[in-house]
Amino acid sequence: MNARPRVMDPPPQRLVYEATLQAMAERGVRTPGLQNIAQLAGTHRSLLYRHWPRPRLLLSEALAYGLDMLLQHAAEPPQSLFTRLPPLCELAAQLTYATRLLREHPLTASLRQRSPDVLLEAVSTSDHPLYWAAKSWLHQRLSDYARNSAPLTTPDTAGTASPAPAPAAYAPVLLLTLVPLALLPSALPESDLDRTTRALVHGLFSPSPDCSTCLRPTT
Repeated sequence: MNARPRVMDPPPQRLVYEATLQAMAERGVRTPGLQNIAQLAGTHRSLLYRHWPRPRLLLSEALAYGLDMLLQHAAEPPQSLFTRLPPLCELAAQLTYATRLLREHPLTASLRQRSPDVLLEAVSTSDHPLYWAAKSWLHQRLSDYARNSAPLTTPDTAGTASPAPAPAAYAPVLLLTLVPLALLPSALPESDLDRTTRALVHGLFSPSPDCSTCLRPTT
């Protein structure tokens, strides 16, 4: 009696997502190739088709996984960034760190060369899952800043200070402002991009984008 052929167990979902991200970084986000993903994941293409009948769904899930991992990393930056920093400088340092992580990610480097519009559109389209993931992360960082700082005020036409919107309300503005610094090609050195990021954050929440505390380079 012939033995039944062994059915291959599917690889861990995390492994498939990481293989997909690697394939997109190497071959482009639009043409990673399911066969190439299967080889990187150590499995067969037919097994991937069984779990992801639509390859675009696998690409979307992998991008969401990659962004989630990056944001988890960005939420726990090196403590050296926050040594005796005022709340606004701490916020600027954390957002600068997150922007740099995104800018230095292998997939981001590939997107900058091949199709920078793909991820830029994803995080600037309000009904896209990646947009909500990034906005939720920013909302938490801004809420933490609001708890540790004085309430924001803005002068009205008569010169009288009035309450400004809560910091968390600026999450969409920050997405549209900071993400291009990570995704679009730039001839500026890393230190200048970091300085620009910190200045943008300061300019949004204070009268001046210049801050002597933030002039030191991030690590």
